[in-house]
Amino acid sequence: MGLKIEPEFIERKYPNAYRIIGEDVKALSDLQDRFLKISEQIKDGKFPSFTELGHDAFQMGYKLGTIGESLWIAHRKKAITHSDLGDLVFIHFDVDKVLPMLDKVGEELNNMLIEKLAKNVGKEKARAILGW
Repeated sequence: MGLKIEPEFIERKYPNAYRIIGEDVKALSDLQDRFLKISEQIKDGKFPSFTELGHDAFQMGYKLGTIGESLWIAHRKKAITHSDLGDLVFIHFDVDKVLPMLDKVGEELNNMLIEKLAKNVGKEKARAILGW
């Protein structure tokens, strides 16, 4: 499955849990799609809005928290069992699974900003500004 959370996979493998978290899983998947497209946007010379990026990153964390909380409450109320959950939370909705995606986007944005700086002020001035 890699970094991407696929709602269809979660629905098929964890149907009882999906009844509870399906909408949040879809929303998280959509947010991940937007992050995965950033690389293409940067290559096409389109600069993503930092406000939008920050909001989307916050929403990803929020959705992960909402999913965990919803499953915990459902389990506590005995609406789902351990067998319904399996490895769902620890494998598929662990924040550590999202961090590599955010790191990749951050690295690409950093490289793009350095290239723009070098283009605007020249390589030598850019090196001086960055302390290289």
